Amino acid sequence: MSSSDKTVAAPRLPRTIGRYQITGRLGKGAMGVVYSAHDAMMERSVAIKVMMTDLEDDPETSSRFYREARSAGQLVHPNIITIFDMGQENGRPYIVMEYLDGETLNKYLARPEAADLEIKIELMIQICQGLHVAHSHGIFHRDIKPGNLLVRASGDLKIVDFGIARLASSSMTASGLIMGTPDYMSPEQARGHDIDQRSDIFSAGAVFYYILTGRKPFAAPDLAAVLLKVQTEEPLPIRDSEAPPALARVVMRALSKNVEDRYGTCGRMVAELEHLKRELASESLQRLDETRKKLGAMDAISSERRDLIEKLKLRPVPSDIDAPRLALVERQGAVTEPIRRTVVADLVAAVAAFEGPVLADMTRWRAAAHAFDEGMQALGTGHARDAVVRLEEALRIEPASAHVSAEVDRCRAMVAEQRSMSDRAAALIDEARKAAAAGQWQVVVGFCDDALELEPGAAEGLALRDKARAVIVEEAEQRRQDAERALQRADTHRQTGRFSEAAIEIARAREAAPNNSAADAAEAKLKASMAEVERNAEIRRQASEAIAAARRDFAAGQRDQAIAALQAFHATTPEPAAAAEISQMQAEGRRIALAEQRAAEAAALAADAESALNAGDPQRALDLGTRALAIDAAHVLARKVSGLAGGELKQRAEAQARAEAAARNLEEARQQLARGKFQKARALVSAAADLDPQNPQHKAVLARIQEDEARAEAEAERQRVVKQRARAVAPILERARAAEAQGDMERAAWLAENALALDLECAEAREILQHAQTRIAANPKLADETVDLPGETGRGFDPDDTASLTKPTGLWERVAGALRNWRSSDPAPSQPAADGRGSDSKGRTT
Repeated sequence: MSSSDKTVAAPRLPRTIGRYQITGRLGKGAMGVVYSAHDAMMERSVAIKVMMTDLEDDPETSSRFYREARSAGQLVHPNIITIFDMGQENGRPYIVMEYLDGETLNKYLARPEAADLEIKIELMIQICQGLHVAHSHGIFHRDIKPGNLLVRASGDLKIVDFGIARLASSSMTASGLIMGTPDYMSPEQARGHDIDQRSDIFSAGAVFYYILTGRKPFAAPDLAAVLLKVQTEEPLPIRDSEAPPALARVVMRALSKNVEDRYGTCGRMVAELEHLKRELASESLQRLDETRKKLGAMDAISSERRDLIEKLKLRPVPSDIDAPRLALVERQGAVTEPIRRTVVADLVAAVAAFEGPVLADMTRWRAAAHAFDEGMQALGTGHARDAVVRLEEALRIEPASAHVSAEVDRCRAMVAEQRSMSDRAAALIDEARKAAAAGQWQVVVGFCDDALELEPGAAEGLALRDKARAVIVEEAEQRRQDAERALQRADTHRQTGRFSEAAIEIARAREAAPNNSAADAAEAKLKASMAEVERNAEIRRQASEAIAAARRDFAAGQRDQAIAALQAFHATTPEPAAAAEISQMQAEGRRIALAEQRAAEAAALAADAESALNAGDPQRALDLGTRALAIDAAHVLARKVSGLAGGELKQRAEAQARAEAAARNLEEARQQLARGKFQKARALVSAAADLDPQNPQHKAVLARIQEDEARAEAEAERQRVVKQRARAVAPILERARAAEAQGDMERAAWLAENALALDLECAEAREILQHAQTRIAANPKLADETVDLPGETGRGFDPDDTASLTKPTGLWERVAGALRNWRSSDPAPSQPAADGRGSDSKGRTT
C-alpha cells in the first residue's frame, strides 16, 4: 500500500487490530478499509485490510475476503504484494500485508522520469511477470487496473488487491455476475462468462494502452457505453509517436476481442517485451554509435572547413564549429547505461541540427572552390572569358566570398583590356589593308608589327605582313634588275661619249640598288672614259669636270653653290653642255625646293597630329593626319597617327554603344525580375556585365535577383507544404467532425490531435480539440478512470471500485438492456472499421 496515499486518520480510528498497533488510514478498496500499522513482534511496518462494515454480514463476501488472503498468500514474487497474516477483530476479518512506500501507477506515470519508453516497457514486463506467477498457481486477478498497481521509488512494481481473485478450479461465478473495473475488464468478463488467464491478459493490455497513450482504451460518458465499447469496439490506434509499431502490435494483440487471438500466457508476452526491450536498446546503441561517427567526421571536416573559409575569404567569417562539436562530444560521452531512447533521440536531433548546416555549407563551399579553381586555371591559360564564366558560377554559389568577387572583377577588367587591345589591333590592320591597297608595303609591315604586338595571334595581321614582306623582296629584285639595265645603258652612253647620261644611269642604278658594287665599277669605267676624252679635249674635260663638280655639290644639297660655280665656269669657258646643265640644275633645284617645302608642311601636320593623339584628342589627330596625307600620301608618321586616331575613335564609339546596350539589358532585366523571370533576368545581367564591366549596377541587380528568387522559392515551398498538409488532414477532420456530431468527444479529441500533429496551424482541428476538451471537462464522467456506479445502500461509490452486481437494477438494468438489444440485433461481433470503430449489422458506425 502507498504511504503517499496516507490521509488524515478518521475520528474513530481503531487503536489496535490483533497484535498490530494502528498508525493511520491509507484508503479503501472494493471490500475493505486499509490501515497502516506497526508489528511490534517483527519490528516492521505493515498494512492491514479490514472488511467494510456493510459487507461483513454477507457470507459470500466474507468467504471471498478470506479467499483473497489464501490466494495471495500462495504467491511469492517481487512483483506481487506479500501477505503476512490474517485473522478477525471483533468479528471483522482482516489481512496483514507488506507496507509499500510508493504510489499508484496512474500517479507514477505523471512523473517526468516515467515518460521514457524503456521505463514503460519495464513496468509492462513486471506486470506480466507478476501475473505469470499468479497464473502458474491457478490464480486469476480479475481486476488489473492502474489503481491496483503500485510503483515504488526504486521503480519496482507490485500487483496488489487480489480481492476478487479466485482459484482456477472454483466455480464461484454465478450466471450473470459481473466483477471487475469496467474500463479494464475483458469482453467475456463484461458478459459474465467464465474466464481464464487470458482475461487478465486483456486487462493488462488495457493498462499497457493507458501507460503508452495516457488514454483509457474504452473511454465513454456512461457505464453502458463503456461496456458496449469493451465488447464491440476497438481502441483508437496507438500513434507511432506514442509507441513503436512492434510494441503497439503487442498491446493490440492483448486487447483482441476473441480470446483465441490473444497471447496464451503472460510468459509469451514477457518474451516479446524482453525482445523488444533488447531491440530498442540495440537500436539506441546503434544510433549512439552513429552520432559518435558523425561527430568524428565533423572533426575531420573542421580542418577542411577552415581551409575553404580561408581560400574563399568568406565575409563575414563563419564561426568555428569546434566548440559546439566538442560540446556534443561531451554530451554524447555523458550518456551512460541504461541508455534511454529519449536521451539518444534528443542527442541525435541535436547532432542533426548541428551537422545539417555544416554539411550544407561544406557542399556549397566545395562547389564554389571547384568552380574558382577551374576559373583560375582558365585564366592561367589565357582564357579570360572562360575564367569569368566559372568565377561568376563560384560567386553565384557563394556570394559571401571576397576572394572570388575580387578575381571576378580582375578577370572582367582583363577581358575589357583584351577587347580594347583587340580593337586597336583591328584598327591598325585596317590601316595596313589601306596601305597595301596603295602599294605602300613598308608601311604595311609597320602597321602589322604594331598590331601583332597588341594581339600576337591575329591571323590577318600575320598574313598581311608576310605578303608585304614578299612584295618588298619582289620589289627589291625588280630594283636590282632595273639597276642592271641602268648600268647597261650607262655603259652604252659611255661608249658613245654621252658621259652625263652614263652618270645619270649610274645614279639611277645606285638609287635602285644603293649597295650594288657593279655601279662602282661602271662609275670607274666612266671616269676612265672621261679622262681619256679630257686628254683629247681639254675644254670639254674642264667643262665636264665643272659640270661633274656642280652635280656633286647639287646632289650634296649645295644647289645654289653648284649652280653659281657652273655659271662662273660657263662665263669664263662657254660650253653648251655647261649651259644645258645649268638650266637642268636650276629646274631640278626648283622642283626639289618645292618638294622639301611640302614635306616640311606634311611633317609639321603629322607632328601636330601625333601631339593631339597623345593629348587624348583623336578627332583632331585624325583631321591633321588627313591633311598631312593630302600633302604627302606616303608620309609614314601621318598614316600611322591617322590609323591610331581612327582606331581610338572607333573604339570609343563601340564602348559607348556597349554601355548603352548594357543599360538596356539592365533595364530589361529589372522588367523580367518584376515578372518573376529570374533565369532570363540573370542572363540579361550577365550580358550587361560582359558589355560594360565597369558599370556597378549589374551587381546590385544580380543581388536583387538572388534575393527575389530565394523569396519566391521559399513562398512556393510554403504554399506546397500548406496544400500538402491540408490534403493530409482533410480526411482526419471529416472523421473528427463525425465523431463530434455523434458525441464521441474522446475520439474527436484524438483525431483533432492527429490533425494538429500534421498541421499545427490547422484552426479547425484546434477548434474541434478545444470543443471536445471543454465537453470532457464539463462532464467528469468522460474523464474519470472508472465509471461511477450508484450505491445500493446510500453510500457513495468510489469510481475506482470494482463493479460487482448480481441483478440488473437501475442503471445496470439499462446496461443489460443495451447488451440484450445488441446481441439480438447482431449475434456476431462486428468487424472494426478502418479508423478503429465498430459497425452495426447494417454497416453503420457504432
